[in-house]
Amino acid sequence: MELSSKAKDLEGIRRVCRPAPLVGKELETFFVETDMARDPHQETRKRLIEALNSREDARILFYGHRGCGKSTELNKLLAEHKERFLPVTFSVHDQMSPTAICAEDLILIIAERVLNAAKNNNLKVDDDLLKPVLDYFNETTRTTTESRGSRLEVDAGVSSNREPSPKDRD
Repeated sequence: MELSSKAKDLEGIRRVCRPAPLVGKELETFFVETDMARDPHQETRKRLIEALNSREDARILFYGHRGCGKSTELNKLLAEHKERFLPVTFSVHDQMSPTAICAEDLILIIAERVLNAAKNNNLKVDDDLLKPVLDYFNETTRTTTESRGSRLEVDAGVSSNREPSPKDRD
């Protein structure tokens, strides 16, 4: 396979290298432990497991710039502890427009992906667990509808109180 041209900038590097998270055989073959380069006392996966073990309802925000290894690190964690977790993965870029992300859409995508993963793994989902999500959308829909209704009333009031034009008087 011949490359079309050498990379001359960051976008070129992304085009030529097509960086993506390591998974499967690539994860086994090419994974390099980087804690030593970042911080020898970091032990990222060990700290994640400790945080998850410390509380039943633990939540972890895992963030970083594109290509820094977030997904690969999580894939390695799952490979080491796959029996403990039900991985639910998705890419915002694949599911929605990254320029028009809103919280409601993201919540729906997450809920759908979790339910799909549960179904595919023959897990029973307690309907009570969905109640907070449904309540959120019920409240958001009501607030949005009321807000639009108020806006229409204001718009209608403003337009009905304008001075009649000479054309209207005829």
